[in-house]
Amino acid sequence: MERKTAFAAIIISALMFTMLIQFAAAEPPELQWENTYGYLSGFMAIQTRDQGYAIVGTYADFVATFEPYNNYSATLIKTDSDGKLLWQKTYITNTGGNTQLTLDENGNFVLFGSQNPAVVSSGANAVFQTADGGYVIAGTETWLYNFESSSVSITNGKYTIFFLLKTDSDGNVVWHKTYEPGNGGNNNFTMPVNAALNKVIQTDDGGYLMAGSLNLGEFGWVVKVDASGNKQWQKIYRLGQNDSYAQVYYAEQTSDGYLLAGNFGGNCLLKISSEGEVTYFNRLNDSRSTFTNFFKGHDGTYLWVGFSRIQNQPAGSILSVDANGNVVANKTYPHAGSFNLGVPTTDGGYLLAQTLPLPFMPVFSSFNTTLFKLDAAGNVEWHKMYGQILDQTNVIFPTADGGFGLVGTRLEGYPQWKYDSTTYKQWIFLAKTAPLTAPSTALPTPTVPEAGDNGQNLFILALVIAIVAVTIVAILTVIIVRRKQRMQVKS
Repeated sequence: MERKTAFAAIIISALMFTMLIQFAAAEPPELQWENTYGYLSGFMAIQTRDQGYAIVGTYADFVATFEPYNNYSATLIKTDSDGKLLWQKTYITNTGGNTQLTLDENGNFVLFGSQNPAVVSSGANAVFQTADGGYVIAGTETWLYNFESSSVSITNGKYTIFFLLKTDSDGNVVWHKTYEPGNGGNNNFTMPVNAALNKVIQTDDGGYLMAGSLNLGEFGWVVKVDASGNKQWQKIYRLGQNDSYAQVYYAEQTSDGYLLAGNFGGNCLLKISSEGEVTYFNRLNDSRSTFTNFFKGHDGTYLWVGFSRIQNQPAGSILSVDANGNVVANKTYPHAGSFNLGVPTTDGGYLLAQTLPLPFMPVFSSFNTTLFKLDAAGNVEWHKMYGQILDQTNVIFPTADGGFGLVGTRLEGYPQWKYDSTTYKQWIFLAKTAPLTAPSTALPTPTVPEAGDNGQNLFILALVIAIVAVTIVAILTVIIVRRKQRMQVKS
């Protein structure tokens, strides 16, 4: 009898200990460190081969004027493995010149009058580490120009295009290339336009594919270059004359070309050949949702994330599709607000980010970043706010140890009608989480997250279970001891 009682106590204790491990594993990881860098916004970061980090974005000098910054430029930041600054370089700004824009015999816009066009601003969107330890960064730069024609006269106009820049391992420029849309091919432009760069990927041949939009979102634009930055081809897309908006914001190389995602009068998937010709097009019919991000998931699926409106309130929305745009799953999360970013995790789930304005502050100056961890079935395992209350996360990326990095913009100070450089600044920030630990078995979590701090609730539940387990073991131990004592008295 004593053996059976002791064995039962051991089994109960083991079960309780297993439950504690499972609940602890589902808790959100803490930040290991976070750092800020001079100014303004971070748009992408990668972990480098030395386990440090490279960050690209926009740099600006703050001046106490009605404008928060002047003369902003592309920047590249290199840190060590703890995010501590090693060096920071800025590129492509204030090059001077007095540029005249004209049309050549083919109708293409051409800049004359200066070997160094008057570049007034630039910003970097993407960074890649090259085999020689250097970096390739991509972004946009804006030229100042004058233009005269029979019907139009422009002074100090602005013309924004793509650029690609190669550096050595210390961030020194090796080469710098720019890419213009020409006359737009079948989509003739009546005037130089602004370009927005949304996505850059490295291709199998060592080159790069840059995707974005032209003419303030009127056309989608894709440029393919080789490893040295020489343009191989470019395509301008507008898939329907009634499209009010056109842009490409995702690109992936496939065995026979590229898969693109974008907005062409609605959320669309495109397949193009290796030379950029459209071979497949699918516009999704989901008018109830607004999607802001697209990324590759597990098992050949892709996810659009954003929000739907439920009773006039935003609810987090996830639409999972295959490579042809066929819907695999469609879920909403009423208590999640809106999802802005997403990345797959190694346990088959996903990590989603929500960067939303705070209700008690002006929209332009109030953000917070909350991460949601979903299991493979799309159920919420945990959610937690990271960083500071005025952080806007632009990118989430995995790190080698199983954690994640967050990079974006941190607002410091409260902006008034007149910007004051002594009280208000925008910093580039980089934060690193501890590794995510997946539960050993699936936990029964709700599809819709409950309001409140899920991590705190799990901690309280685990504490209660621990107290109950200890109490049971103590009672069983007392029973066994007393039984032994009675048996000794009888003998």
